[in-house]
Amino acid sequence: MAVTEPRVSGGDFGLGDEEDLSNLKEQAVVISRAKKPQLTHQILFQDNGLKKVVKDFPKLKFQGKGHEFEDLKVLMAAYKKWLKELYPYKDDFEEVIWKAREVLQKKENTETGEESDPRHHLHMLRFQYKKNKANAGRDSETAKRVAE
Repeated sequence: MAVTEPRVSGGDFGLGDEEDLSNLKEQAVVISRAKKPQLTHQILFQDNGLKKVVKDFPKLKFQGKGHEFEDLKVLMAAYKKWLKELYPYKDDFEEVIWKAREVLQKKENTETGEESDPRHHLHMLRFQYKKNKANAGRDSETAKRVAE
């Protein structure tokens, strides 16, 4: 006894005859996904990149001694949220962290042909953070005298 494959026709899908199915191939629209941009220094050092971490993360509220696990969960949740806003193209948090680490270990050439050194950018972020932190502790009169 021979096994025959079931025959599918356009009528099964509400299309009518077989001739209609052959026309569908010509009318089919190719859907292409947008290509994910590469994680670069430009993305990491823009205003919502590492600058946002330096600006916003000191505002996180931690419970302190005896609650280290809960504090770590708060910190990791903040990192995940920041990274999802910065680079929403990949789902796996750990994969993006490793990619960012890899990107920050190498110098890159920008579109203008200049060399982008991540160590220099990170140094400038630290400098700005410490400068702002030092000025925050002074009153406005003292800050004016120091600026002169």
